[in-house]
Amino acid sequence: MPILTITRHEEYCVTAPFGLCEQGIVRAVMSGRRLAADFGRAGTIISSPLLRALQTAQIHAAIMAYPPLLIDKRLAEEASLETVDNFKQELAAEAVSEYVHLVTHQPVISRFCNYEFSFIKPGETLIYRLKNWDDLPAARPDGLINRHEGRFGSDIESDRLLTMLQNHSQTNLDDLLKLREFINLLPD
Repeated sequence: MPILTITRHEEYCVTAPFGLCEQGIVRAVMSGRRLAADFGRAGTIISSPLLRALQTAQIHAAIMAYPPLLIDKRLAEEASLETVDNFKQELAAEAVSEYVHLVTHQPVISRFCNYEFSFIKPGETLIYRLKNWDDLPAARPDGLINRHEGRFGSDIESDRLLTMLQNHSQTNLDDLLKLREFINLLPD
């Protein structure tokens, strides 16, 4: 049964270049761990090219043992309804793995699900469970992983990761993603 998950990027700095803030990085780790625990390793991760989405996708990819990460400009926040519909059609026709994960922005997510969910908070994820990929263009989301349901780990774990991140404040995100204790890779 094919699975598609669509995550809104995590919290970001409100100053250019709009990369993830410390709390956003920690939450991306926690949400990535949750996705990996629930669905395993994605066959492909597709991200918007905008920095906050791309960094969220990179963290999720590190946690999922680095599946292919593709960047698609059609997932940028200014994408029109027609662009999103075309993307959805192409994804349905070309998806080759059982699990595909998208990381994008609020307007795109609303357009993708035909405005069924009018607002998705940073880090929340829509889930599509499909009989086959051809069903995607007309499919409705099966659910939402909501951070407020306690599904992203404990406050203690989040605080521990934030402390670790602050202790590595001079470390760039690429180096941070190599710290096994930070990302807690899935077992091979």
